[in-house]
Amino acid sequence: MKKSRLAIAALVITSIVWGITIIVLKLVLKEVPPFSLAFLRFSLASLMISPIFIFDGVHHPLHLKDTPKLFLLGLVGVTIHLSLIFFGVKNTTATNAAIITALTPLGVATAASSFLKETNSPNYYSGSLIALLGILAIFGAEPLFNSANFSPIHHLGNLLILGSVLTWSIFNIGSKELFKKYNSFTITAFLFLTGMVTFAPLAFLEYQANPTWTSHVSDQSILGIIFLALFSSVVAYLLYEWGLEHVRTSTAGLINYLTPVVTIISAVFILGETITLPFLLGSILIMCGLTLAIRPSSNHIHHSHKV
Repeated sequence: MKKSRLAIAALVITSIVWGITIIVLKLVLKEVPPFSLAFLRFSLASLMISPIFIFDGVHHPLHLKDTPKLFLLGLVGVTIHLSLIFFGVKNTTATNAAIITALTPLGVATAASSFLKETNSPNYYSGSLIALLGILAIFGAEPLFNSANFSPIHHLGNLLILGSVLTWSIFNIGSKELFKKYNSFTITAFLFLTGMVTFAPLAFLEYQANPTWTSHVSDQSILGIIFLALFSSVVAYLLYEWGLEHVRTSTAGLINYLTPVVTIISAVFILGETITLPFLLGSILIMCGLTLAIRPSSNHIHHSHKV
């Protein structure tokens, strides 16, 4: 019982950290270009996690024949996925980003149904329809009720965040066999390295285009980068994986709902974002739809949407 409570606490801490992550991204991206931020984040995270990865590799060696597939999955699940998130967060509100990324479990379930022929209950389709109505409320009605603060670029940001849900769903489907073969830590450590390698040339191009950005980085942004590498990547991941081992998947899924709540509250108080009626209505529809859609699948693990 004590270990179960500690696991719940670990998952709650993880959800809070990932909820704050979008706020930190929003602030740091004002001073640091997206690809450069991603490169710095994964370089630091890889450096921090490498001792554990080396130790774990002795007991769970990675087969050379699997590295091409892992690298390809890294391109989808890290490079493309996080590029969409970073540019999406940069061009939309943190509140919109939070509620759209909450659709990830539904996206994974849809991909599993389409490509792995996994069956879904009638509740899944009803919940999906309700969640879709929520998305339409945010995309369609938001400009009418929040015209003073709404910019057409928000639509682009929303679509990019929606695209990140798609790429994460593809990653989950493609990595299913590898997760049966290797533990999740080995795969994630390799993905950190993939992120560092693939974002390096993109960060170099950003530096060539604007070499002066490094002279305008504040202490706040430096702390933000450290937070993204240490807490959002390494600490939150380790707590999440440990917590999953000691609680039911349905419990973990319920705790994940805390993440968008933390983001929305933080966005209001830290970023000064406003909550409009369409956003509130859309959020309620999305969360109700998600709860209805994934309830029958509590015995299946839907990998959390990591940012």
